[in-house]
Amino acid sequence: MFKFSKEDNIEKNNIMKLDKMNYPKYYLNLAIQQKQQANQNKEIDKFVDDITKDYNTNYRYALCILLKEAIIDGKVDKKVILNLLSNMYKDNEIQTVLGKSLLNKQFLGTFMNLDINERKTIIDSFVQNLSNKEFNTSFFSNYNEVDTNKINETYIFIKYNYDNENTRLIYIYEDGTIVGINVKNENCELLERKISKNKVNFIEKTISSTALKDTENDIMTIINKKCEIYKYEPSVFYLILMLISEDDDKCNDKIFFKYDLYFYKEFNDELRFLNYEEKIKRFIFSNWCPAETERVNIINACRKITNNISINSKECILTDLKYFADYYRLIKDYNKAIIFYNELVTRGVELANLNLADCYDKIGNNVKYNECFSKAKDTIVPVFKKMTEKKCYKINIEKNSKPGILDSKINGTPYIPIGEEYPVNKDGKPMSLILQINFKDVNLEEYPQEGILEVFGDVTDLRNSKFQIRYYNDVSLEYQTELPKTEISHFYGLVGSTKLKLEEHYTWMPMANRKFDATLKKVVKSYNKKANMTLYVNNEDDIENIYDLFNNENPYPFLLGGYSDYAVCRINIRWLGV
Repeated sequence: MFKFSKEDNIEKNNIMKLDKMNYPKYYLNLAIQQKQQANQNKEIDKFVDDITKDYNTNYRYALCILLKEAIIDGKVDKKVILNLLSNMYKDNEIQTVLGKSLLNKQFLGTFMNLDINERKTIIDSFVQNLSNKEFNTSFFSNYNEVDTNKINETYIFIKYNYDNENTRLIYIYEDGTIVGINVKNENCELLERKISKNKVNFIEKTISSTALKDTENDIMTIINKKCEIYKYEPSVFYLILMLISEDDDKCNDKIFFKYDLYFYKEFNDELRFLNYEEKIKRFIFSNWCPAETERVNIINACRKITNNISINSKECILTDLKYFADYYRLIKDYNKAIIFYNELVTRGVELANLNLADCYDKIGNNVKYNECFSKAKDTIVPVFKKMTEKKCYKINIEKNSKPGILDSKINGTPYIPIGEEYPVNKDGKPMSLILQINFKDVNLEEYPQEGILEVFGDVTDLRNSKFQIRYYNDVSLEYQTELPKTEISHFYGLVGSTKLKLEEHYTWMPMANRKFDATLKKVVKSYNKKANMTLYVNNEDDIENIYDLFNNENPYPFLLGGYSDYAVCRINIRWLGV
């Protein structure tokens, strides 16, 4: 896109005399020159490789290096190039080329050690070979041509002195052309982008904001081709980069709330996973991606902007209400957050009462906290219970009862048909009956409707017992009456054997169930559908708050059927011997 003109050499000399640190044109010229020089060097390398590929000698690489130097000095004239090359056997000529790079030293060192007459013979033979070849040096045709008018059209210029060796520059043109230049020790890398004119105007509006100006720092900006110089804190540079890569329809004041949340919540975790292409896409150059240490300053810059933006909750759509409510809660501006959550509740999003409760708790208003928490609980808990409802049987303990041999019971004498072996532990000692269930009065899907289930444990060490399970389908068989005396004398606060009564009951999924999280998200998703929105689904912070609603909503702990509750199992089975 940019080309140098021969007349620009005079201008370039004048530029060098100016204060280049405050003159946009200097680095743009320098970057374009270096970019074109790099492209030209590639063309020269290809040309030299092609023209010498059939020249077989031990010193081919050394001769190719000398030919490249002759081409650079002789430009498009074949006669001049060959004349320069024919003198490159001399010590002073080789020493000049030798000192330009380590690669030159590597390949020219052996050639330099030859006798001067031997070097001359090799060079003469090489020149003779080349004299019969056609020289196509079209890669010089556009060299040193530049559209100086284009350079002078810079609409916005942003310069960031990153450190003593690195300078970062952005040139923005009215037509939407973006030129980024990364400078390190006077070596420039140039990349181009294209954005819409509307985005150019929004960027100008952003950097013209007085809230961002800071004369103590080193972001220098020239706007509208004027020589007015503004200074900003360094974090502004990263906001401009984010805006350049942003979608056009999102370039409005709200975007700075989004950037605040991004750098506050996501950036540190995402940074380690950003690959080279993603960094280029978002920040123009991969090394322009901000470091973790710069995150806080970027957040502060965002808040300098957002503090001057007034958002009317009455005019927001539902998703924006939730967005701003969460934003203000995150930055701990709870009074503003309450305004937006209250508006959500007013519009029928009752679950927002849970977030309101959290905000009121943070500012110490216990009355409002309890009120909002109760409303949120009434919104979600009944729905969850209904969705996960299961038929089961409540196990009631009939204290001071005397159970029979076939009764459901805790502890006592088990039903063991004649011919069956009594369960023993690993040492061959008889185990104790912990639980016996008679299924004659049970009507549950996938459960037997007759027979007896028995659970045995090791009486010598119930806490670490290996349990045994027995099931006898036919309870009409004669049973053993002479059994080992293994009753547990003191069992879970009960003395001796105790009868159990099974009562038909309905339960819901406990929090300890492994499917609780997934089921809760389904309930919330169904709530979102009913409210005609998608606000709370897959939001981990909100789901965590919803857990609080279930803290005192545990199902009855002793059930036959229903759901497994691993917390109850861990607590109660391990304390059976107390």
